[in-house]
Amino acid sequence: MKFEGWTITEIAGAGLVHLQCYGGAVGKPAENFRPGEFMKWNGGSTSEFLEILRETKSQIVIKEKCIDRHGVETVYERRLKKSRLVAIGTRLES
Repeated sequence: MKFEGWTITEIAGAGLVHLQCYGGAVGKPAENFRPGEFMKWNGGSTSEFLEILRETKSQIVIKEKCIDRHGVETVYERRLKKSRLVAIGTRLES
């Protein structure tokens, strides 16, 4: 994981997430992701954060774009607890 373009505060605030079939990855709370950033999930797949659709005191519902192993793009809604640590991806991968 490269930290190009990150501030010292962002690096220091990053946590460690363990992903199945991938291992350790740097993560940050779901509420800190911004449109255009990438999230990495179990199995090594990634998604692009598109926008926040709804927000409550403790949760957000986001729109994300994923690419499956066949190269097909799909847009999903996902509900996340704001404090949940989510691994930081670098680009869309299947």
